[in-house]
Amino acid sequence: MKPNTNQPLPRIKGSVLVVALVISAVGTIGVLATVSIIGARSLEAESHFDGLDRRVILNNSKALAREAIYRNYLPNETVVAAETTFSYDTWAKVKIGDFDKAALSFGDAARTHPTGAAPLRAFSQDLSVKVNDGSNDYGFQYQMRSYNPALAGDLLSIHPSPQVATEKPRISGDLIVKGRSVFWDGGEDYYDQSSASSVKSEVVIVPASNPPKLLLEDPDGAKIKPSNFISFNQTMGQVSSGNTYKGELDIVDNSETGVNSYFNRLSLLGGEASFDGADGVTDGLGPEEVVPRLLDSTLISIIEDITQTDAATIGLLAANAPLSSDVMISLLTRYPQISPVYLVPLLFSQSPLPDDVMIALADPAKPISEAARNSLLSSTAFSYISDGKGTVFIDLDSVYLPNLILEDVSRLVLRGQYDSASADAAKLMQPRAIAIKNSNNVFLSEVSLEGLTNQRRIALAISQTGVLDGADLIDTTGAASTLGTNQTKFVFRDSDNYPTWKMITETEGVSQHWDLSNIPTDGITLEGGIRADHSIRVSGGTLTLEKEDDPTFIESLVSRNAWIETYK
Repeated sequence: MKPNTNQPLPRIKGSVLVVALVISAVGTIGVLATVSIIGARSLEAESHFDGLDRRVILNNSKALAREAIYRNYLPNETVVAAETTFSYDTWAKVKIGDFDKAALSFGDAARTHPTGAAPLRAFSQDLSVKVNDGSNDYGFQYQMRSYNPALAGDLLSIHPSPQVATEKPRISGDLIVKGRSVFWDGGEDYYDQSSASSVKSEVVIVPASNPPKLLLEDPDGAKIKPSNFISFNQTMGQVSSGNTYKGELDIVDNSETGVNSYFNRLSLLGGEASFDGADGVTDGLGPEEVVPRLLDSTLISIIEDITQTDAATIGLLAANAPLSSDVMISLLTRYPQISPVYLVPLLFSQSPLPDDVMIALADPAKPISEAARNSLLSSTAFSYISDGKGTVFIDLDSVYLPNLILEDVSRLVLRGQYDSASADAAKLMQPRAIAIKNSNNVFLSEVSLEGLTNQRRIALAISQTGVLDGADLIDTTGAASTLGTNQTKFVFRDSDNYPTWKMITETEGVSQHWDLSNIPTDGITLEGGIRADHSIRVSGGTLTLEKEDDPTFIESLVSRNAWIETYK
């Protein structure tokens, strides 16, 4: 059947118009939405740019705070009485609050640290710092902290020498470090490469980009590598009018950083004794002198004519007691004609010996035997004696011993304890510091450590300037011709088996030679530590460094390193 093609089409014009309007409306909404999104994204991007600026400024301000503290406050004696602002253009701004104590000065109390980035115990000066981000200030807590490295576990610290630019410290001999060894300026010259027995340490820190190509060992002989982990900047104060973080030692008599100088520190504590090695002085309990008596000339003539001691002569002298100073000094010049068997009891009966006799007794030029001298020194209470010729005796067992500031000492005798009861008592005595500055071509050639042990905590700080010939390096063979005139020999006498000495030793411009050949066994333990900027040699045995078992006794007295910590 054929369809009818003449019928009219449906009326659809209105529907098309509606669809067109709908499409137009949807398109308009889409355009508006797109514009709105673009606008929102623009606002978001602008906000991000502002936030990025603030983040950069905040980080810059944090860095500026650390820089300002490191440059202006940490190594110096500066204190701040009011809030101080530091800024860099518009990209960094900090406000450091007021504080009244320099970082390296005496602390009231040591505190544990909050960050874990530094020694557990340290003295601390709190700093309130406002860090700006370009819009707001945010409070941060900074701390300028300080502590002696040996007490913190750095038992061996080798520093660059500011006195001889070409000198490289070298360690040779048997040295065991039961803690950390820190080499501030790493290099192969620190070690005796020709010797199989050299420094052995639990941890070795060599802050150098190219660590030495050496096989390091721990105390058990196991091979180890330097633990060059990230460390914090430290300073001991100013050296040569500059803020130093290079590790140069200047802690004995440094006027630029007096707060960390032994000479100044001990003076601030008060009660110190200060004298020159050319001064004949003592603080014995006897009178200054026993004045001459009528029979002195007769007694001195008898003493001078003695060829062999007899009981009758000693009885005559004893019958005229108390003897004058002149007679007792005359007795000291007649050894060995007068045997110590008679001499020691006779002089002991005159105790306490007068000061002038004590000074004469300390004079090594007097021909009295070392045994007799030691017996008399042990029987007569004193803290220190200077013979006026460069030799200084110090009795570490004396409760009257003050801190000592000495100059131009050529020989130092430290007398420890000779029995266990005295050693136990010495552990509870107040610690003492002995600071020595030598110049004018006077050199400390020997430190004699006498006694079975020393359990009194002491700090020995030595500074040597004006070295006679400038020969600073020692040959690995220990040949005498290469030792140089700046070598100080540490000699142990009267030591028991495996003796222990409590001592922190800090030396500037001194090559240390630890001579253990007089010890019955082959080793000694030094509880404390060693800081040095010249060579160290150990001979005749093994020197073992161990950490002080109770740092609280001596931590306020010794020198310190300073660093900063921060936490929110």
